[in-house]
Amino acid sequence: RTRYSGYIKSMPFDVGEQIKAGEVILELNDSENQELVSKSEAALTVAEAQLRAQVTSQDLAQKAYERLLVLQKSGVSTKQQMEEALASLAIEKAQTELEEARVEQAKSDLKQSRLRLLENKILAPNNGFLAERLVDIGDLAKPDVALMKIVNLDNVRTVVHIVEKDYEDVKLGQKAVITVDTFPGRTFSGHVKRKAPVL
Repeated sequence: RTRYSGYIKSMPFDVGEQIKAGEVILELNDSENQELVSKSEAALTVAEAQLRAQVTSQDLAQKAYERLLVLQKSGVSTKQQMEEALASLAIEKAQTELEEARVEQAKSDLKQSRLRLLENKILAPNNGFLAERLVDIGDLAKPDVALMKIVNLDNVRTVVHIVEKDYEDVKLGQKAVITVDTFPGRTFSGHVKRKAPVL
């Protein structure tokens, strides 16, 4: 399943092929998400430029305040000038904090859009064989729709019917050897996991 809806761009495996965990088994069209990443990168560049400009503005306000402090010692600056310089510096500091927050938000948005782009590639959760493709290239994949079935044949559970007279001879945990018509001459070993309570 996918986390987001999107049109299927590629499905590299066909039914019956072996798949390894972590391989890309389906890829969604990523043009919208590529555009989202580009917009997020541009927004971050703008936010960083605005922050640099604001830091410069704050530095100027800081220097103006420091000059007035020197002048105050000489009795040249007025109380009103000092209050205005201090207020201006406080405003510039607050504006700098706001621009820093905008940069952090832009970084977060960029990270999210890059993660979203990565999620266009669906990876195999485990080793196995592709048993069934439930969608095809060009179909719309949705989070609530199964895309394919992957089966792992390392361990197989089978139901075996026995005749009534052998019922008591079968015990839980007992070793068993199974043959199937599909593979004549081959045997498969296992053990009894469950036993039906009724005949």
